[in-house]
Amino acid sequence: GASCPIHTITTTKLDDFVFSMERRGLSASTINSRLNTMSKAFKFAVDRSYLKGLPKFERKKTTGNGRIRFFTEEEETDILDALEADGRTEFAAFTRWMLDTGMRPIEARFSPQTAVRQDPELGWLIDLRKTKNCYPRTIPLTKRAYEAFEYLSDQPMPFARFTESYIRR
Repeated sequence: GASCPIHTITTTKLDDFVFSMERRGLSASTINSRLNTMSKAFKFAVDRSYLKGLPKFERKKTTGNGRIRFFTEEEETDILDALEADGRTEFAAFTRWMLDTGMRPIEARFSPQTAVRQDPELGWLIDLRKTKNCYPRTIPLTKRAYEAFEYLSDQPMPFARFTESYIRR
């Protein structure tokens, strides 16, 4: 804490700090995040000769993201019905698109109308050129996703209006 000068922090004190966070019920990823921040600060201090050395930062083992799950059909319906009832029909269409394609919001925002095409054998598809991992991919569209696209395709970039701040409202 504030009463502990940085030059007095040892590996043992860091272990005590980790133990206190565990006792408070913090998750391994939260503990690791805090250790990462401290490690960065310590490296900065060492690089500038404010400190002579670094204590050992022992990271906690984390498990996969246990929060990953899928919406049930009933939950999807409830969400979409609530958006429609609130008069947010465009956002409901965007939500249908996102649920059915599994795209990241940024991928949707960067997808022009021209990315959607009809394949004679596969039906409606969207070709993604800008992706998080830089590998283009093609996603088949469900009937519901294509209907959402058509509803929102009044602009060259149909999903660009759904910015992060818009989504968080």
